[in-house]
Amino acid sequence: MTNSPTTSTWGVEVPPSPTDNYDLDDAVAEKNLVPPLVVDVPLKFQRSGIKYDELSDEEQEQWEAADWSADDDGVPDEVAADDLNKFLFNADTVDKMLEAVMTEGLKVDTGEHIGKTIVFARNTLRAKLIAERFDLNYPHYRGTFASIITSQADNAQSLIDKFEMPGSAPYLAISVDMLDTGLDVPAVVNLVFAKMVRSKTKFWQMLGRGTRRCDNLYGPGENKTGFVVFDLCQNVEYFNQNLPTAEGRATISLREKLFQRRADLLLELDRLQDPGETPAEIPDGEPQSVCDVRWQVAQTLHQQVAGMNPNGIEVGRKLRQVEAFTDTAAWQRITPEMRTELDQIAGLPTEFIEDGNSPQAKRFDYLLLRLQYASLTGEPGFPALKTRCKRSQPSCSARACKIFQPSQDTTPCWKTSAPTPGGKTSLSPCWRRCAGACAPLSPTSPRPDAAPFTPTSRTSSASCVFRNSPRSPGFAARHDSKPRSAPT
Repeated sequence: MTNSPTTSTWGVEVPPSPTDNYDLDDAVAEKNLVPPLVVDVPLKFQRSGIKYDELSDEEQEQWEAADWSADDDGVPDEVAADDLNKFLFNADTVDKMLEAVMTEGLKVDTGEHIGKTIVFARNTLRAKLIAERFDLNYPHYRGTFASIITSQADNAQSLIDKFEMPGSAPYLAISVDMLDTGLDVPAVVNLVFAKMVRSKTKFWQMLGRGTRRCDNLYGPGENKTGFVVFDLCQNVEYFNQNLPTAEGRATISLREKLFQRRADLLLELDRLQDPGETPAEIPDGEPQSVCDVRWQVAQTLHQQVAGMNPNGIEVGRKLRQVEAFTDTAAWQRITPEMRTELDQIAGLPTEFIEDGNSPQAKRFDYLLLRLQYASLTGEPGFPALKTRCKRSQPSCSARACKIFQPSQDTTPCWKTSAPTPGGKTSLSPCWRRCAGACAPLSPTSPRPDAAPFTPTSRTSSASCVFRNSPRSPGFAARHDSKPRSAPT
């Protein structure tokens, strides 16, 4: 590429002397830009074209009913691969494209949703179809998450201004020419080529929308290191560009990790002690017993599953598992087989929003859940987790810091437990000191007034250390300084 002495196609300053070869690799090596990773989204007939005789009866009916160009002599017998994008663009194509983007696209906000994404659409009609299918398949994002940005929109500039702001909607910008060139949004991490491009200059300009650096995009000190290109029309292949490919799922959200860790904790608790009957009422605040801890964790997981919209495409594919765990009876006791099933729905979107849903609160919850599980199972990593908790909450009161006083020996707490008069096994003082930061835990027993629980207001995800969580009521008043976020 040819550059002037001060600027380049990529929009960054180059050495003061003119150069003809300041290409993307050089800019990446000098840390002026970030590199792309390509995800190929192969669609039916995409590479070889379509022949009428090879279609099913239903597809032939759709073919005959299609609105073919007036330049054609009626309905054609076949469409070559290079011409395919002009004709074949339907709901199924769009659904596959969106699924790839939502699954493998780079994510922000602790992995909760995709980062800034540009979809390059061929025309306004197709842009509207993409927006409609997105709202239908991802109802929990319906609204401002995805927006069409075209010259025909009265509020186009307003939408562009909002898109340029990191951390604010829209995150998915469906563009018809307006964002192909000239836009400088460093937070863009996903580019979707939903149209053919046959101008090499324009192709590189469009690719340049993702190359800008963006510091602290994923959190303090977590900078943007690359971006993902979803190429539906083999544009990269057409221009013989040897760009590295991305394979597999890009990000596992912290919400999914929290779900899995809670499920692990629940399984271990049920292994060590019979949970008994479902309590008539699950306490809303600090747990007073192991039973309270167990049912608060179960309630949080049930609320997440109950908030999974069956109309969404992701939930729809796991509907059997979702419906099974929407039933409150499923949480009566967790078995290893059920724990495996829970992994299949841990990452599904949910409309249930936890109180204090900040990244800081979620990171601290995850750290505490790991600490609880390590204490319960006697994992050797417990001392290191304890130290990280102390560093995360240096101003905890002496009473709250009792969580950091485990037994001196490394024997798993369940091996030091003893039967209670009722024949059940209570958890050892080691677990009680870790779980009961504010009140000692006592052996549990079935409650005669048991009844199936129903979702109530959200309790602390790390229920047994409720007072230490940044989302706990009165946390700020109990501690002298603002809590620092825990490392992930």
